[in-house]
Amino acid sequence: MNLLQKFKHYLYYSYSKKKYKSEEQNQRQFINYSKVENCLLVIVANGVDDLIQIQDIANILTQDKKDFTICCYVRNKKIEMPSYDKKHIFFNTKNISWSGKPKIDVINKIKKQKYSIVFDITQNSYIPLLYVIDEVSATMSCGTSGNDVYRHDLKIDISNFNTITGIDILRQFIHYLKTINTR
Repeated sequence: MNLLQKFKHYLYYSYSKKKYKSEEQNQRQFINYSKVENCLLVIVANGVDDLIQIQDIANILTQDKKDFTICCYVRNKKIEMPSYDKKHIFFNTKNISWSGKPKIDVINKIKKQKYSIVFDITQNSYIPLLYVIDEVSATMSCGTSGNDVYRHDLKIDISNFNTITGIDILRQFIHYLKTINTR
């Protein structure tokens, strides 16, 4: 990690600490997958293959009859942004400030809806997506051990896998959420 990345992480931690001190933490609760009404899928795309994988992930949620919104950070400026529904949010480095925080229009799109669950299927922490997750109003949050910065309610350890895809991570989340017995 170079000096600029360390500084961006420092800025994010300062922002995050202030945010959590200034507002009361909502009590999070675990929910069964059958009770999920709408979800936010947080993902990063490094190339065209990742954008194709996003369509496969969307098909899984469509088959389960879940209302979902995709929030995707496209890391490569040269990749053409896909055209999905207006409710889906795709942004790249043009839409973030020098500190890594997404511009206000991206944040406002996230803030306008309350989600049942957030699926963070990124395998590493990305500063723009951390800011996005901080702004989400959700009942429950799921993430991976690769993103150890954010405090997720359900976290899957992916450190033992050499290669794991976003589809595999989402299927694991769904499997565990189906076994949750809420009263």
